[in-house]
Amino acid sequence: MRELLNEDMYLISEMVDKMSLTLPPKSKIVDGKTFEKTDEEYGVEIITKIVSKVHLARDPVNKLLANVMEITEAEVKKMKLTDTIKAIKQLFESNGFTDFFK
Repeated sequence: MRELLNEDMYLISEMVDKMSLTLPPKSKIVDGKTFEKTDEEYGVEIITKIVSKVHLARDPVNKLLANVMEITEAEVKKMKLTDTIKAIKQLFESNGFTDFFK
């Protein structure tokens, strides 16, 4: 998988827009007390939100995966689900992707 390029930023932005993604709060209030979510809790919450809305951004997701994997969109559409999940995880863990959201 290649590094993210400037042009990929527009697809990421389109994905976020189509999914109406907003980051959840990092803290939670339980019984009137404020607790900071662990990084793991926060990450699971964000991933759950993305997965529940990914169908809204099918085209830009497929385009982005095709671009970074340097294959065609048709090939992306025919990938095994396990391979797609691995590719998305790798994309999410890349510096360029996380830097986009900082």
